[in-house]
Amino acid sequence: MEWQQYESVIEKLRNARAEISFQRNLELNKTTIKIKPSANVKGAVKDLKYYLRLSYTIVLRPLSKKEGGGWFAEIPLLRGCWADGKSPDEAIAELFVAKKLWMESMLEHKRIIPEP
Repeated sequence: MEWQQYESVIEKLRNARAEISFQRNLELNKTTIKIKPSANVKGAVKDLKYYLRLSYTIVLRPLSKKEGGGWFAEIPLLRGCWADGKSPDEAIAELFVAKKLWMESMLEHKRIIPEP
């Protein structure tokens, strides 16, 4: 069988950030597929749903008038994931939207998402 027949499995492994290499042996007419999971994959594909269920520490602080007022919320472990709002509740609600978008982007670009 040719490796093309396993494209859907290979795509799932790539989405799980596994390292995949192919070796073709023409004498034996055999193709070997080597799979090495990345450090953060432990037997299961970690998708957006998985990461959104994790409990990340949120830092919430009031913004000074000089900073525009309102509230600032961030997830320090997710570099660059932050939001603000007029109230603490609004800042946190906006942070959850930002977190989802941040994680979608990381997964799309096959980047590692830190876990708490």
